[in-house]
Amino acid sequence: MPYPTLQTVVGLGLEAQAGTAASATGWIPVASAPKPSDKLKYDQDKGWRGSAGTDYDFIPGVWNTEYSLDTYVFPDTIGYILAGVLGDVAYSGGTNAGSSTTTTAALTAGTSTVVAVTSATGITAGTVLAIDTAATQELATVLSVASNNVTLTKAVQLNHASGVTVQPVTAPFTSTFSLYNGGNFQPPTYTITDWYAANGRQYPGAVFSGVDFKMSGDGLLSASATATAMPSASLAGAKPVASYTQVKPLTGWQGVAKIGGSATGTVLSCDLSVKRKVAPIWVVNGVQTPANIWAADLQVTGKLSLLVNDTTDTALNYYLNNTQPSLDLNWAVGSGATAVGVDWNMNNAAFTVADIDRSKEQVLVDASFTAKFNTTNAGASGGYSPISVVVKNAVSPRTYK
Repeated sequence: MPYPTLQTVVGLGLEAQAGTAASATGWIPVASAPKPSDKLKYDQDKGWRGSAGTDYDFIPGVWNTEYSLDTYVFPDTIGYILAGVLGDVAYSGGTNAGSSTTTTAALTAGTSTVVAVTSATGITAGTVLAIDTAATQELATVLSVASNNVTLTKAVQLNHASGVTVQPVTAPFTSTFSLYNGGNFQPPTYTITDWYAANGRQYPGAVFSGVDFKMSGDGLLSASATATAMPSASLAGAKPVASYTQVKPLTGWQGVAKIGGSATGTVLSCDLSVKRKVAPIWVVNGVQTPANIWAADLQVTGKLSLLVNDTTDTALNYYLNNTQPSLDLNWAVGSGATAVGVDWNMNNAAFTVADIDRSKEQVLVDASFTAKFNTTNAGASGGYSPISVVVKNAVSPRTYK
């Protein structure tokens, strides 16, 4: 009997080391058939041999994979893709729960995994801690506790002095995604697990090269993502156990659009493209797979369909006067511990096209824009970023990166 395509399940797992396969921790409800493609290059021997032809041999050459998927914007799973494209992730927020304590030793960014506190009462494995306050606050998840030493799942992201507040918190948590400008600029890598009913394959070392969002007042928000990865490996018939959350995808009418900081009722739709150059690097080292999959520069562009509802050509003048207003597309749903949301913010949207459109029953302006690099949208790694995306959900901090 044939196998039904609807048995497909797709998951993502954050890799501790680029290219080393990781089990999926986030399962993505795909909106259509994923498109995996192994790119095994065959080098052809076309050397003339005195006969009327040139196809003499096919020699296996370099090998990588490409992968694309379509999904809806789920406020929990979209974080994997945003982290994969942008790279900088800061965790904050939460609701205070239980008694606070203080650190008894300084913490070093990227190194400290053990937090020594005055009292660990009420702190257990899985507890989320807000370490420090204000601009230097970060969230971390507890792995284990021994006496007054709290071990985290990952090293802290920021430096913290001795004596700062440590407060247990509960969901919702806030993850802020920006362009990563630290180190060698590289974003995290993931293993894509794809079960296609007859069998399944893993695509390790996946670097996301982009995501296209489609948002409108009518219908669900959607996302189409692409990635470049190492050669695929068979799951040998071992079907993974997929687990999906009850978080609902975002729908258009729930959103609020702001241009220049003010809410506007003129945005009919927005297509937003977050793209970066990604390419495999092969070196002469006796290995068929890429030495690296390299992520280069990022660009954020988009298209807006805007209602004309005034006599002052507001939308057209963003282009004609080079206004470069801020652009916010904000979805916030629910309250309390189950509150979720996604907020796309571009501090400077440079309108590059604005055409009056009378093909519909209402007069529109069809505009194109490019988000400018600026320091306001930059994250903890500093530098410049054209966009920051704030995601609110109950996903444990440090899951995406």
